[in-house]
Amino acid sequence: MEEFERKLKRAGFRSRRDHRYANAKPVDPMRRAKKTERVARRLEKIGLDGAVCLGCGSSDISTFQFDHVAGRKYHPRLFPLCEVCHQEKTYVLYLDPPQTENPDNVFAVIARWLLNLITYLDMAIRFLQTTAAQLRVYAEFLLDLARQGYGDELVFPT
Repeated sequence: MEEFERKLKRAGFRSRRDHRYANAKPVDPMRRAKKTERVARRLEKIGLDGAVCLGCGSSDISTFQFDHVAGRKYHPRLFPLCEVCHQEKTYVLYLDPPQTENPDNVFAVIARWLLNLITYLDMAIRFLQTTAAQLRVYAEFLLDLARQGYGDELVFPT
């Protein structure tokens, strides 16, 4: 994932969000509504309500794609990721070791599943670190306001 971030910086983008906005095409509202409805039905089918992209925290389900957890197209277990994070995860998986001669080998299946799980965890850790940094800035802002005397008149309900 660090390699992906380096390539973005070399291309002149500060973040994945900048890259996404720079390459954004106008979206037909009817097409977007149909996709949102289709994704919502699929999320309901797999039992996920109010899904959030694990990589960036986006909750815009019109951008969601379903990623195969084990990295195999015919594996039944799916996880929603936004388009950008799905592309990043797919790119990262190309860096993994090549498939074995028998992709149905039990050890090969377990290994692919573990590699995908590690990628999901890396994405989640990065998202949580970013969120924690934003929360820290917000908490420090609130503490600064409290030091200035704001909020003294407010009382928590008991």
